[in-house]
Amino acid sequence: TTPLVKGVFRFSMARTLSSQAQQSAKLISEADFLLIITGAGFSAESGLPTYADIASDPVYSTRFLDYQTLCSPAFASEDPSTFFGFWADCFNRYRDAEPHEGYKMIHQWHQTFVQPKMQHQNAFLQAIQTQH
Repeated sequence: TTPLVKGVFRFSMARTLSSQAQQSAKLISEADFLLIITGAGFSAESGLPTYADIASDPVYSTRFLDYQTLCSPAFASEDPSTFFGFWADCFNRYRDAEPHEGYKMIHQWHQTFVQPKMQHQNAFLQAIQTQH
């Protein structure tokens, strides 16, 4: 009886997850907006450094510079070449990074759910503007 019980539990659990996924998809498709908040690990999956990774880079760690300091406007005045070099490096890394599947999924959600609503809203606003 144990394998049958386990099989029933797994089937039941899979069915519940499927039901929850369908409910989630329905809520997302009907939402007026969707805010997605991720942690540093989301970007790290694309090879981008986390705050801790930046602080451990010898270029900065040997000078006891952490992410917060590197982002500080005061530091921009104190050491502009390091400040702007840091941001140029960040820019290049983000530009060159290959988005992982999570980013692609969010982009697809945007195209599927957000853009059609925006086009409808823009058409509505244009119609109102032509009335005035």
